[in-house]
Amino acid sequence: MTYLTKTRFKEAIVCPDKLFFYRKLEYADNRMVNEFLQELAKCGIQVGELAKSYYPDGVEVLEMDSELAIKRTEELLKADKCILFEAALSVDDLLSRVDILVKDGREIEIIEVKSKSFSREQELYTQSGSVIAGWREYVYDIAFQVFVARKIFKDCNVKGFLYLIDKNSVCTVDGLYQRFRLKKEGDRYIVQSNAEMPLGDPILKKVDLTEVIEKIIEGRERINGEDISFSDFVKVLSKALKDNSLINSPTGRWCKNCAYKATVEDKLKGLKSGYEECWKSKHDFKDSDFQLQSVFEIWNLHHTKLDQFLGEKKFFSSNITRDELEPRSQSKSERKLSNADRQWIQIQVANDKASSPYVNKDGLRKEFENLKFPLHFIDFEVAMNAIPFLKGLSPYHRLAFQFSHHVLEKDGRVVHRHQWIESRRYTYPNFSFVRELKKDLSESEGSVLIYSAYENTILLHLMDVLMESKEKDKDELVGFIKTLTWHEDNDEKWSGPRKMIDMREWILDFYLSKHMKQSNSLKAVLPAILNDSSFLKDKYQKADYGTELMPSLNFKNHQWVSLEENGLVINPYNTLPPVFDGLDREAIELLFEEDDLADGGAAMGAFNLMQFMEMSEEERISIVNALYKYCELDTLAMVMLFEGLSDLIRE
Repeated sequence: MTYLTKTRFKEAIVCPDKLFFYRKLEYADNRMVNEFLQELAKCGIQVGELAKSYYPDGVEVLEMDSELAIKRTEELLKADKCILFEAALSVDDLLSRVDILVKDGREIEIIEVKSKSFSREQELYTQSGSVIAGWREYVYDIAFQVFVARKIFKDCNVKGFLYLIDKNSVCTVDGLYQRFRLKKEGDRYIVQSNAEMPLGDPILKKVDLTEVIEKIIEGRERINGEDISFSDFVKVLSKALKDNSLINSPTGRWCKNCAYKATVEDKLKGLKSGYEECWKSKHDFKDSDFQLQSVFEIWNLHHTKLDQFLGEKKFFSSNITRDELEPRSQSKSERKLSNADRQWIQIQVANDKASSPYVNKDGLRKEFENLKFPLHFIDFEVAMNAIPFLKGLSPYHRLAFQFSHHVLEKDGRVVHRHQWIESRRYTYPNFSFVRELKKDLSESEGSVLIYSAYENTILLHLMDVLMESKEKDKDELVGFIKTLTWHEDNDEKWSGPRKMIDMREWILDFYLSKHMKQSNSLKAVLPAILNDSSFLKDKYQKADYGTELMPSLNFKNHQWVSLEENGLVINPYNTLPPVFDGLDREAIELLFEEDDLADGGAAMGAFNLMQFMEMSEEERISIVNALYKYCELDTLAMVMLFEGLSDLIRE
């Protein structure tokens, strides 16, 4: 039987037609490859096991087959009191695998465990009492489970809870992180919990959502322009799933991040695009229409504007006029682009009304005048683990575990100067990270360049940690951090004498290429500048990287630029070996686009894998080497970007 499960229901909350494409192997699905890695990066797998540890008398329903799991659950629920993990509750065509079910006579608790952090109930709701968008998926998930449970336990009081990471908690024991070890069995990953290691005070918080669940179950849901009861909404979804049919729900802003978009590579593999099929059926689109720039691709377009354009059926950027963006927007300064200016240039470039990239040469020259050689390009990798590493740390404490450092001399010589990674298990990395970075950057003066203010945020966090520590050299390390960082708090402001320079600001203000589409991430800007700069193409088509001409710590005689059949440069990130078997970095990071894990998702997942998983020394070294290469490319990409922009302002 095909059940409407809680996972499928969550899909339908975003878009009911996702039910039709969900888990169909003939359709591209950009999440299927890395659901495990997303949970690994967030420590979701381990948080689930931690929650179970707080219920030592719990019994797990181990059966994977739905029918067997349902029968096993029914047997266990005959007891007047019981605690079940992964209980399978089924009624009609509905199925819910409950993370934790607590039965005490006629009292039933349905508990969903999430690795999302939480501090107080007010975070869940707007002032009007509706669920905040960022929590909607979680709340509806538990509402569906309570709905199913109440159909089964008709004479019981069924309540729904979310079990979340408590932001305000502090780990009171060492070794909590090590308690949960990951092991691979065939295609599955399981967590082995060492019950002998102490739990300490709870770091999870049980949040009672029964009141808001009542409103949802007794309320109305809108589908295809009609308001229907929650019960009927569930029936509509269940029927569509059973009939294997589209509900034909309207398109909207939620389509922007549709998981069923097929890339060129997907189509070459024979996979279909659910996104394209959906839009063809609802708007009479042709195949060629998907080659045009959609309004979804307009950079930094506010959701109210997006809704407006979609409502007016202006699906393509070519339908938009300059005045419809922000008619009276002003530039940040005479030489910097406003938000609307940048959007309009992007539209012009995408629709072949501007044949070359936008480059504000005067603006870039003025920025470059302030640089001091040699230039230092640095990039950090940071993990934020739900389960603290050490006693005294809070959940999601930032762990700076890797950096890379390139140097560009005034004569144009490129050197991969230094790299560092903490690959040892159960070792707190932050203080060693700062010491290594200080030692490295103190070898020579020169401007320090980063891409995005993330590195500044991390260094400020490390400074706070140092100030509360008992490290003997903390004053010296704090002083070093202050030379690089800036801080704009009203109580304390500073701008270090060697303040790091954010190259992303240059891109936002002075450069825009059609090859970037709507993204300003370094992963998108790198292939763009390589395509736009003939100097870069010529320099990096040669296998000189990793030779005496351009020393590297991880590559030998490497050629970074190779071309596709259409003459465009292949993204260098796509040429590196996978960090994880069978998964390239681009695929891994696709799921993190709307998350604070963004560009660091793959590295964070790899770090946690080394910490949690039982693996051989050979496997560990393989992951470390892959991380070295990816982080090296991050700083090399910044070097290439500087060289490319320098080339464009010379032309």
